[in-house]
Amino acid sequence: MDLYLIHKPEWFKNAAQLGNLYRNLCFAYITSFLFFFWNVHLQSYNTKVKSYRYVDHKVYRLHAMGVDLVLSLEGKERYRSLSKYPLPGVPEVQDLCDKVDPNHPLKFRYRPFQDWFELLDFINQETRRIVSELLIIKDVLDAELMTELINLSAYAERLIIYKDNDVEHKDLASSAVPIWDYALACSVLSSKFKEKYIIYRDESWKYEKEDNIKYNRAQH
Repeated sequence: MDLYLIHKPEWFKNAAQLGNLYRNLCFAYITSFLFFFWNVHLQSYNTKVKSYRYVDHKVYRLHAMGVDLVLSLEGKERYRSLSKYPLPGVPEVQDLCDKVDPNHPLKFRYRPFQDWFELLDFINQETRRIVSELLIIKDVLDAELMTELINLSAYAERLIIYKDNDVEHKDLASSAVPIWDYALACSVLSSKFKEKYIIYRDESWKYEKEDNIKYNRAQH
């Protein structure tokens, strides 16, 4: 191009210098873009693909815990499809809490608890543990997903009810809204994860199949 333009007269004064400046800027922009794409974007993409199954497992556990909590109030077993579970409204959850004896022993995911206070404390601790494990790998998490995790942790803390040793609580009325908020936050987290990370899912399954093939070959 330079060999061609060198024999052409300038269209206006200092056009050659301006053209060189524009060309250098274009080269710098393209070089910067290629550097970002290869060294930042692709690296981040591959990291999210490889960590997809780990994050998916953790998010699923949180979602399942929120659904199972409401199902325990309803006295029902685990719902087969978490995404299709119709979360009751606040008034329905309030009615369920009014009917539950919080001092009665119960089972949650086949694990016995002496009362609802122990269960809610367990859910709070388990939620905070899983959230902490996910935030350790915050570099592969979407900013919106991190926000939902932090919100969920806050909702989990609101579940805790301190039992008065002198007075038995007759119902879970004061826990209705915190329970509903927690279950909803779990559902929102799952929806956001599926929305933001669907582009990494298929690639992750591809890696999983390749790993299984390599493992099977190593066994023979």
